[in-house]
Amino acid sequence: MGKKYDVIIIGAGPAGLMTAKTAAERDLKVLVFDKKKNISRIKRTCSAAFYFESNYMGETTQFEDNKLIFKNNGFTVDFSGSYWPIKEKYGFSPRGNKWHMVRFANEDYTRDTPLSVVLDKEALLAGLLAEAKNLGVTVMNAAQGRKIENTARGVEVEIYEDGRYARFEGAKAIVADGTNSKMVESMGLNKNRKVLGSRAMFVEYVMEGVENPFSHAVLNFYGKKIRELGSVHVWPNAKGFTRVLGFNNLTFRADFQYPEKAVQYFITESPYATWFKKAKVIEKTGGSLLPRAAIREPFAENILVIGDAAALIEVENQGALMCGFKAGNAVYDELNGLAGYKNYVEWWKHSFEFNNPELLKGMAVIPTLKVGEYSDEDIDYLFSLIDGQDLYGTCSQYRSGKAVWEAILQHRDTIAKEKPVLYEKVQKVMDLISGQL
Repeated sequence: MGKKYDVIIIGAGPAGLMTAKTAAERDLKVLVFDKKKNISRIKRTCSAAFYFESNYMGETTQFEDNKLIFKNNGFTVDFSGSYWPIKEKYGFSPRGNKWHMVRFANEDYTRDTPLSVVLDKEALLAGLLAEAKNLGVTVMNAAQGRKIENTARGVEVEIYEDGRYARFEGAKAIVADGTNSKMVESMGLNKNRKVLGSRAMFVEYVMEGVENPFSHAVLNFYGKKIRELGSVHVWPNAKGFTRVLGFNNLTFRADFQYPEKAVQYFITESPYATWFKKAKVIEKTGGSLLPRAAIREPFAENILVIGDAAALIEVENQGALMCGFKAGNAVYDELNGLAGYKNYVEWWKHSFEFNNPELLKGMAVIPTLKVGEYSDEDIDYLFSLIDGQDLYGTCSQYRSGKAVWEAILQHRDTIAKEKPVLYEKVQKVMDLISGQL
């Protein structure tokens, strides 16, 4: 049995490292371990985005003087790496009709504020890791978490490192090992989590030499003409290189190849293939996830589950940093006789949109336009109604659909008159998100 720590953290992503840093700043004895050999290296597809939106996930963020600022939660994170601003979003129909989102000025942001920035996430992780180590945090890399359990004295964590098993004892533990968490599975917390759909697979190419006319935008593509083999998104990385993401939900084993086929089709045969005539792939990543409902009460005695490990799909980068900050302070409170974990859970329930069933309706209706099984002609027509408009810009996956449908449904009378069969499909969407528009 290893020496005892105040808190053991499983996972050294932004949530785990932020927890470690915050706890160490409060003079706690902290151990972090992660399965990766190089903790700051990103090995799977990641948007690496940091969003600027009022009260998104209960927070209104800013980025000034190399600091990510969390106004509502009252903390900052140093960041001096490269970044790329996202100023707009587009959704394209098969024939090129499109919706367009831009920043609307409000009390928090000017018209010139980007919707988000894409961060060099490796620089973010390296910075947090260095800060944690400077504060005395013990960090173990290439150490795979195997099992975690509550004991009469706190917690015991079993890891596998360098061909052998080892056990460590702590007063408290934080599980922050991300989507598809092995620790959550070992604790039995997935038993009552509803699986929402089938496993998703994704592949992303980072490419140089792309003649992309929308270098500061996130681009979404709809319709079978473009995405019959899987969904496709295009966006920049932190240095402005174009990324092409293909993904799909698996039904059969043969579908494993579809994300890559979707990307290949898009860059070689789709109407947008001309952008890629001189392009070169410089990096390729991928991944998979099984979407599960969020854990409503993400703790068990001395163990708190945070970030993506407890979420529906993800909490994104700013959510991960928020979870880490809150968790580090929650552990300190727990060790001092206060209800730190329960307070964290209350914050968790009220801050993240995926804990609100009504907001999830908005997420469901637009990403693939499958509600009512829309044809390419349907999508072309609907997008033509709002082509040329500037819609309220949001990077929130829970509010984007709502913003698009708000604009489309301004034309419901026209749709009913010109396309009565299509109007019946649109009516299904109206029924689905009734009261949310």
